[in-house]
Amino acid sequence: MFSLGFSPLSDLRGRDPRIGQNIPVNEVGHHQDVDCFLWRTIAHPFNLRTPFLRGGEALLFETYRSHAPKVLQDWTRDATVILVESGLPVLFLADLKAWNPEARIIYIASDDLATIKCADYLSETFRRNARTVSGARVPSPLLATAIPSPIHVYHVPHGIDAFEPDEVESPYQSGLNAVSVGSMLFDADFFHRAVDAFPSITFHVIGSGKPASALPSSVVHYPEMPHRKTIPYIKYADLAIAPYRNASTPYYLSDTSMKLIQYGYFSIPSVCPYFAVGHSLSRFGYKPGDNLSIQNAIRAALSAPAREPEMAPLSWAEVTERILHPENYPEGALLNPPGQPSRLDWPSVASAAQ
Repeated sequence: MFSLGFSPLSDLRGRDPRIGQNIPVNEVGHHQDVDCFLWRTIAHPFNLRTPFLRGGEALLFETYRSHAPKVLQDWTRDATVILVESGLPVLFLADLKAWNPEARIIYIASDDLATIKCADYLSETFRRNARTVSGARVPSPLLATAIPSPIHVYHVPHGIDAFEPDEVESPYQSGLNAVSVGSMLFDADFFHRAVDAFPSITFHVIGSGKPASALPSSVVHYPEMPHRKTIPYIKYADLAIAPYRNASTPYYLSDTSMKLIQYGYFSIPSVCPYFAVGHSLSRFGYKPGDNLSIQNAIRAALSAPAREPEMAPLSWAEVTERILHPENYPEGALLNPPGQPSRLDWPSVASAAQ
């Protein structure tokens, strides 16, 4: 695992999860039989967000690219398959292909480059080097149009860390309990509007990060905890909450929200903004900041009939198998037959997203 885009600039932004983890930098480490390398530099390139600075932006990216450590070349030459995550790693597509022309390069489209506000230079580099990529995995069909058309796109949804749920016991005392897990786009305002309207519900929030300081005092807050420790709180909740802010929201979130996938796995009715409902019958939508719609969503979730899971999620081992061998799973569907246009080929990203 080669991790990049890490420098003192990461400390300034303060949102990089690698900060404070005491991870050795610029040396090969070993974790659970995986070789790991965290490349830390004096600075790393980013989106300058100013059109007249694009020439300088390109220079920054190319300077960074030219200083790739030898370990990246060595690992590439030894590889048979190279997984390239969305974001800064696309900068190295041409190099990976040059260092090992025989290796399969698989693009992992965790996000749309435009949605996460990557520099235009990265989108252009991705499009220019699309033919180096053997295939792309998207966790949502909605992401297919974010992939340049020469690349074959396969839908492989997110997985669940499967285990026997009966092994866990309820962490709740009594009464009605609602739970929220995670910090992505966390909207503390939701709870100010919900706790006053539903005094009989105890609201539990796990790992919301800095926004926890803005929560009402009646909300029970827990610091971030290992995934498996969150399971009892989800399994035994009366309803679950995905309190996303309505800002910079990925248009594919209804398919890729891990918390909503986990809530569905345990057949817990969930409350989320309208944009995250998707096609699920066990999700109840509301408009962020709107008292009445929040109250209606909570009431609908509490009165919802018990449902079986709408689909059996894959395990992460199955996800990995489908990423590596998509040709063995035709039901996963090739989403863009050759010749179909992609959003990166269209003149307006905004109009295509509509």
